[in-house]
Amino acid sequence: MMFKLILIAITIVSFIDSVSSIDVTCYGGTCCYLCWTAPCTMTFSGTSIDSFSLYSCDRLTSVIIPASIKVINDYAFYDCRSLASVTIETGLISIGQFAFSSCPQLTSVTIPTSVTSIGQFAFNDCGALASVTIPTSVNTISDGAFNHCSSLKSVAIPTGVTIIALQAFYGCSSLTSVAIPTSVTSIGNYAFHSCSSLTSVTIPTSVTIIGEHAFQSSSKLPSVNIPTSVTNIGMEAFSDCTSLTSVTIPTSVTTIGRNHHHNDVIIIYRHYHYQEISTNFPSSSSLHFHNVNHNH
Repeated sequence: MMFKLILIAITIVSFIDSVSSIDVTCYGGTCCYLCWTAPCTMTFSGTSIDSFSLYSCDRLTSVIIPASIKVINDYAFYDCRSLASVTIETGLISIGQFAFSSCPQLTSVTIPTSVTSIGQFAFNDCGALASVTIPTSVNTISDGAFNHCSSLKSVAIPTGVTIIALQAFYGCSSLTSVAIPTSVTSIGNYAFHSCSSLTSVTIPTSVTIIGEHAFQSSSKLPSVNIPTSVTNIGMEAFSDCTSLTSVTIPTSVTTIGRNHHHNDVIIIYRHYHYQEISTNFPSSSSLHFHNVNHNH
């Protein structure tokens, strides 16, 4: 009978009363059992943190990731419901999918300039996350990266980012303003959906595509200026923006998405009430603009 040896290298730095600080490298399994009590601080060694290493570790409160760590793999800290502090030293290159997803006590994250990739839904559903620093080394805000970060009040999207992907900031209901840098060419589907505190958005002349439902239910957004670079506006891109009174659409727009339930082209589609919207729509265009009263 053969047995597979799973190595766990552990150096206990200190263990005083209820606080444990552990320098740890895990191969092929969870490290949560190393947190004997809460609060627990863990410092990692090696070059990567395995997938699911600290999955649902309720006792983990603080993590220190040194410069030697290059990769945080998928789901590494998923559902660590007591994790409030993450220190990432310069050296890390990649943050995996769902790496810090569903960590409701995490309040802030500074992503170092060495990071080039933030995985899909990496900080999804971090409800206490109020601030995040994204370095210029990152070129894509991935799908759902900050989805449902309901306490996120501001975010600096750095020059260098070219794509704000699907659901990147969906449900960030405390976000009040967003300045999209001139490097961005595409705003993905549902990117800022349900950003219900958003009162100001700057769309630069580099953007060519505004995706489906991109700003839907951003109920405090009063006006939108769509630049002349935009050629495609997705279905219901500004649906249910109940404070929206002014929209400027340039002659460059050649495609506007259709609503599933109607044959007409619809940009602003209000599910619950009708309100007149002032639209500066190019007269030379063959496209149409409709405000539709639709009751469920």
